[in-house]
Amino acid sequence: MRSKKISITRLQTKFNKMIVERDLICQVRDGRNSCAGQLQASHFFPVGANSVLRFYPFNCFCQCAGHHFAHHNRDPLFYAEWIKAKYPEELEFMRVAKNKTIRYNQTVLAEVDRILTSQKTAYLRSNELARYIRSLLNETV
Repeated sequence: MRSKKISITRLQTKFNKMIVERDLICQVRDGRNSCAGQLQASHFFPVGANSVLRFYPFNCFCQCAGHHFAHHNRDPLFYAEWIKAKYPEELEFMRVAKNKTIRYNQTVLAEVDRILTSQKTAYLRSNELARYIRSLLNETV
């Protein structure tokens, strides 16, 4: 009997939930707008064009719906400056990594799923997932 395929969409939902659990509050506040709406996971480098960073936790932070919309549509420079100030090493790593490739086969997706569904705190799952994604990128060099 064949095992059920793991879908990227289902894992993306789990990943986004982990980011909200990890951060708990809107992380990227601009000081001009009040927080508004439900908390959401927001990728810095969009996953459509940078799928290698889809499950990389330092590419995604919790924002309220209001700031998420503002930083992606009206003021993307604020998000860029925020991540540069808070995580400069991670930003540099992501700038290099986004040009690489990870093949999200069922083995890789199963490991991502295992990490996302472990009983560890969201913070520890996030760090473990970051190490795993980095290890996959190191294999492609």
